[in-house]
Amino acid sequence: MLILSEKDVQQLLNIEDLIQALEQAHIQYSTGKAVMPVRLVVPLPQIHGRITSMPGYLSQDKALGMKVVTYFQNNPKQDLPAILATIMLFSAETGQMIAVMDGSYITAIRTACASAMATKALANPETPALGILGAGVQARAHIQALCRVKKLQRIKLYSPLGISAQRVRQELESEVGVNIEVVECRGYRAGLRSGGYGDHGERTDFRTRLAKARCAHQRRRLPPAGSP
Repeated sequence: MLILSEKDVQQLLNIEDLIQALEQAHIQYSTGKAVMPVRLVVPLPQIHGRITSMPGYLSQDKALGMKVVTYFQNNPKQDLPAILATIMLFSAETGQMIAVMDGSYITAIRTACASAMATKALANPETPALGILGAGVQARAHIQALCRVKKLQRIKLYSPLGISAQRVRQELESEVGVNIEVVECRGYRAGLRSGGYGDHGERTDFRTRLAKARCAHQRRRLPPAGSP
């Protein structure tokens, strides 16, 4: 059985290949060639956590797998992430487990690549700029993924204090070859309305998705990331 750490996954995963794989997976899902039930969430208040399972099967690729995500709110006190993920792959012929891997990096970059896939299909191809609301894990992943499908001239990174955004700029500006400007921004409305930007990436939740979408200009594409 193959066992891959987060570092292994980062070294092996190619972002362009992942975007193409997601395109094919979405086609299979849309044409009834995939099995993807609603995720099962099991709250565990007695241990201050929850566990979520997400199985799936692609019949065309004969790919069978499941991601298990745990959330333990007290983990940061032990220098651990509150959210941890593990991905398991199984033989579609026997059900035998053939691989297990850390799911943290692949979850982040998969979310961003899904946004990149949608941006490639839906966004104005002539839009030269990208706005990112927030400067966490998804901001990094979205900049890396979206620069693979768009020829950008500038990126604006909106953050309440700008501290984490400056770190993102320092880490990624030379990698993606695009100027990243950090803008201190207290609210999403200010971020969406400033600069005349055509594409925006956002880390949000379901409760705020519709409200925030109303603030977007009709020619802007706003892909919220991380919604259930």
